[in-house]
Amino acid sequence: MISLVPYLVSLLTGWLILSLIVKPSCSLPFSLRFFLSWGLGLGASANLSFYSLLFWGQFHGFVVLLAHVLFLLALFALSPWNCRTFFMNIKALKKDWRKCIWPLLMTGFFLEMIVLLYIMTRLYPYGYWDAWAVWNMKTKFLLQAGPAWTNIFKLNSHTQPDYPLLLPLLNAWGCAFNANTSAHAARLTAVAFTFTTGGLLFAGLRRFCRVTTALLAAGLLYLLPAFIISGISQYADILVAYYILAIVITMILGLKDNDRSFLFLSGLLCGLLSFTKNEGIILAIIFAVMVTVYLLKREKNPARAVPALASFFGGTMLTFVPVLIFKLKFAPLNPDILTGPFQSQLHFFNLPSVFVVIRSCLLTMLDPHFAYIWGLLFLMFLSRPKDYFIKEMSVISWSLIGYAGAVLLIYLLTVHFDLSWRLSRTLPRILTYLLPSLLFCHFYVHGYSPREKKQ
Repeated sequence: MISLVPYLVSLLTGWLILSLIVKPSCSLPFSLRFFLSWGLGLGASANLSFYSLLFWGQFHGFVVLLAHVLFLLALFALSPWNCRTFFMNIKALKKDWRKCIWPLLMTGFFLEMIVLLYIMTRLYPYGYWDAWAVWNMKTKFLLQAGPAWTNIFKLNSHTQPDYPLLLPLLNAWGCAFNANTSAHAARLTAVAFTFTTGGLLFAGLRRFCRVTTALLAAGLLYLLPAFIISGISQYADILVAYYILAIVITMILGLKDNDRSFLFLSGLLCGLLSFTKNEGIILAIIFAVMVTVYLLKREKNPARAVPALASFFGGTMLTFVPVLIFKLKFAPLNPDILTGPFQSQLHFFNLPSVFVVIRSCLLTMLDPHFAYIWGLLFLMFLSRPKDYFIKEMSVISWSLIGYAGAVLLIYLLTVHFDLSWRLSRTLPRILTYLLPSLLFCHFYVHGYSPREKKQ
């Protein structure tokens, strides 16, 4: 049970941060607050671990715990949320016990999902394929290498030494009470994000749509073999999936209701997304560009968009600082993207390779592990294509389209791998971490249409 303490501390941290950001007058459902608090708190724990690493020169469990205690004390002092308010809500539920039935049923379902996911992690106790080399070995360096933890960046290029350290830092934080449980912590982290991604999909849709719509979308996600395997494989892709979905939900809330607190929260999540993988940096930049364009176009006077943009970019910079420090001070250049294309002949930068990528994408979508969910999403898009490019939904749609173009360009710049092999190893992961957000977008459009609201 002691292994769960760091994750519960992160949950409390995220809850307090969210209570500090979101206005008390905002009717944020408990389920959405809960699942956003998980990712926000775990991201904050990773950042605190990173700053402790820089301050102390090595990872030390006591120093990280002390940083969390001081941070929590500051949040308790600043946050409007307190124990009295929490217990007052519990008493209100006791008076009308019928309101408790639905939350209890959902709690039982989610607890069952957590247990099942943890049991399934035994299939890959040390991660799937290269997960150990890319992610879990870095956790070992953080926990056991002392001041020599920077040797991470001297490892073979196949371990991706330039990848940000959010996942290894989270796994190390999970070992704060016992440094010899890194494999167990990696499994718990995988379960936490797999569970919260599906829960966030349900809670986000529940905020806009009927409960049956939210249950259908979350059920489809939890039943997909591709999603479950990706989650329990201990890759950072499940973190990317969670943070993209959280950004989509908070961005829609912020833009739809002109609520700067949610735009600030969306910015915080963009910074955390950029600390997961290099792809996260690209996505965060694209989201930032699209939000800027949308707000400037929406306001006739560009000056009126400044407060909203300041909120978004203010949140982004708070959590983007660790990424800047990591990339500028520690990470080596990526030979596959930044240096290789300028030093080697580009064999795949041509039109036939574009068709190879498209063909591989279609074949991957037809893989039985996706249970043909892409066919359903395509039909849903065809039934109401214009609604995907109306108001705040257009920001999300164009961001995902822009990211698809960026991924295509990266594939065309391949120099150190065979293109077909690279597509077979990476494309399923990309489609999987985009899937929760795409499910949200499709069910949001059909369950809560901007056009219908306008009427």
